[in-house]
Amino acid sequence: MNASMFAVLFLALFLLLDHGLGVSARKWDTISSLWPNAVVPYKVSKSVKNVDSKGILRQTMDEIEAVSCIKFVPRKDERDFLDISAGFDCSTVTGHRGQAQVLVLQIPFCLERRKLLRQLLHTLGLPNEQLRPDRDDHVKINWGNINPLDATLFFTKLNTTDLPLSELPYDYNSILHADANYRALKPTEPTIIPLEAGTTVGKATGLSALDIAKLNVLYC
Repeated sequence: MNASMFAVLFLALFLLLDHGLGVSARKWDTISSLWPNAVVPYKVSKSVKNVDSKGILRQTMDEIEAVSCIKFVPRKDERDFLDISAGFDCSTVTGHRGQAQVLVLQIPFCLERRKLLRQLLHTLGLPNEQLRPDRDDHVKINWGNINPLDATLFFTKLNTTDLPLSELPYDYNSILHADANYRALKPTEPTIIPLEAGTTVGKATGLSALDIAKLNVLYC
């Protein structure tokens, strides 16, 4: 483990302890949208395997495993599993839903570490950061630059009951934070404006300290 990764893990641990979130606050045993026992059985379709010659998908899973107790394991006969298949988008449902749960990857576009991290975090139950209930305390949404249908589909805040992570600070640096021009009608104008001066969003290329803290709060 290099020094930078150690520093990230130390910060994540500090956040857990500072907010009183230890093992007793583990959520997967009480919330159905989290994977039981922090284990995600998965099956990869031949269409994905044939293109992923460098093993980027497994490397991305390993990256999440290295900073949490979560395990991605090849499916044997588990009823609930992640079915990773080729399709026309990078998409998955948020959280554990039961039985065969599809993660769609547009090939080869989605076989990229950042995109895979985002989809796997969604699979594990983490929503986009800008959907947090307290989002308006941290960013301003430019509704005039968003299609009304997109506003409903992609900018509706979650209820507090949907997001048991309100103890942790809002994370401008999350890999799950959309960029400033997300779903913009006019690409030259932002749709998401950080209220903290000098802050940018949607530029993360890896897991932030708070992304790691969230995984550990929920699963470990």
